[in-house]
Amino acid sequence: MRKESSVLYSLERISSLFDYLIWDTCALVGCLGSDINEINFIDLMKKHLEEGGRSYLTRNVIREYLSINYWEEKLIPLIGKQRTDGIMTKRNDLVEVFREKERVLELREKEEKTSARIINLAPNFRAKYGISATDFEVLIYDFVIGFERGSVAIVSNDSRLSKSFNELGKIFEDNSKSVAIIARKEEDGFDVLNVYN
Repeated sequence: MRKESSVLYSLERISSLFDYLIWDTCALVGCLGSDINEINFIDLMKKHLEEGGRSYLTRNVIREYLSINYWEEKLIPLIGKQRTDGIMTKRNDLVEVFREKERVLELREKEEKTSARIINLAPNFRAKYGISATDFEVLIYDFVIGFERGSVAIVSNDSRLSKSFNELGKIFEDNSKSVAIIARKEEDGFDVLNVYN
């Protein structure tokens, strides 16, 4: 089933709708225009995790999120602002909370086999949609978790990732628990774009 919505939900609300929220790097940052907005969001995320929030990162997302090169080459041209050392310290603090709360995703042995089957059905997705290795990992983890563990949503503002999600969702529409993609629109405002059950 495909669901479209223009209603914005809070982080608390989207966390209550899914067993797992898998974050893409761009949604963690958001193009909100100022360092203070990002700091406020990091504080919100830390509180969310401390209270048992169901958010998770992949190892590649952590690498991107903490990489100076990633910001200089990919993000600064988009948002037009140099990030401060204080922001990088705050990002490191947030990642430490993800680690402390055991919210860094690792696939189990059975899930590795499921991952290989899904990749087999989407071998050209990276080239077709121009998505990065990190985005492809987030996409595959989303469907693996949906098959093996419970309801799951990718939180991403990347339209190319969204398109690849939609195609894969149609392939597996009847074979997984609820899988979804959510866009971050405001500091604490999220739009549930598509859900496949």
